[in-house]
Amino acid sequence: MKKTEDQDLLGLQKLSLYQITVNRQKTLEEIQVILNAHLLNHVPVLQLSKEFCVGKSTIYRWISTFANGKLSKRKSPGISHVKPNPSSMSKKIQKP
Repeated sequence: MKKTEDQDLLGLQKLSLYQITVNRQKTLEEIQVILNAHLLNHVPVLQLSKEFCVGKSTIYRWISTFANGKLSKRKSPGISHVKPNPSSMSKKIQKP
């Protein structure tokens, strides 16, 4: 009985890790690996889509973006580049 509970828990942990991997945004390095596999090694988009849990249309969009030279300018995930608007902050400070 204990063995099946442990197996169930392990299965749920694997599913949870899989969902985290699927739902997160791909890094620039991951995108480059996918594009290199397709463009240089001729791996089919369908296969890459399944292996990396990415939609085929997303891979085709990355290929198009790469062809236009825009992929290298992609910002990394996060909001560190966002700065507060000083004019809106000063209004909030002035209010009593």
